[in-house]
Amino acid sequence: MHRLRRFQSGVRCADGRKSCQDDAPLVIPFKKLAHRPLAARLASLKKCLRKLFVSRENASNPVPSADPAEQIHHHMKNMLNNPLRVGVALVCLAFSNIASAALIINFNEVGADVLATYSGSFASLPGISGFASRTLSNQVASGVPAIYLSGSPGSMGDFYKYNFTSNFPTFGSRNSLVGAPVAGTYSGATSFILDLNQLYLPDTYSLGSSISGNATWSGQTFASMQLTSGSYAGTLTNGETVTVNVGPSGVPEPGQVAASLLLLAGVGGYVFVKRRKAAKMATPVAA
Repeated sequence: MHRLRRFQSGVRCADGRKSCQDDAPLVIPFKKLAHRPLAARLASLKKCLRKLFVSRENASNPVPSADPAEQIHHHMKNMLNNPLRVGVALVCLAFSNIASAALIINFNEVGADVLATYSGSFASLPGISGFASRTLSNQVASGVPAIYLSGSPGSMGDFYKYNFTSNFPTFGSRNSLVGAPVAGTYSGATSFILDLNQLYLPDTYSLGSSISGNATWSGQTFASMQLTSGSYAGTLTNGETVTVNVGPSGVPEPGQVAASLLLLAGVGGYVFVKRRKAAKMATPVAA
């Protein structure tokens, strides 16, 4: 549990209190958020960001009440005047991006091939809706839709089925499977199948375990595989999501998020130190 006490503005409120900000610490339960369903995570993050962006009205700093644009400008100005708020808001947003999809499958054209990469982890899963044995393979049919990805194609695997709330959206128009050659390039410790309205995971899968791997369709293009560029998402009945990206994705990788946060933290620290030095220089020296 991380507790970050909000900066006090130093402006007295109408009732004589030192600041209109709450005295209670701002609590951001990152560890608990990581193991909660997606809807609960997003609700908590929304509440966190609301506390950061919205400051209460006081006599010296009233909140505009008529023009919505003026209200947004007012709240943004208040937040940007506080480097700690900026940093915590960015952490909240980054965490939201990372946690928004439990499993992400990316299809990209690389040279003369199509490369599929997948990564993610499920903190929770809905109730099991069935059991199936399938031959492991790397195949895709964008119009069904269906995706088979495995690091050990050709062998048999036992899977538990988990339902989506509705059919996964199609990401192309091909209704027959396009298979990557068994002798092609592939890797991955965890196999999975996405088929219409169900996700298949190995019966040995443990919650929290990493799912990752890749497969290459040699000599193929998006056009030949009938893949339509875009981002497509389906939600399991417990709120966890699976996202398929065809083409460049706007979802940041965890490493990129971490590097961005370090850079922004450095900038925020620099601004904070500069302001403190400027404040000391502006303070009159007693005679």
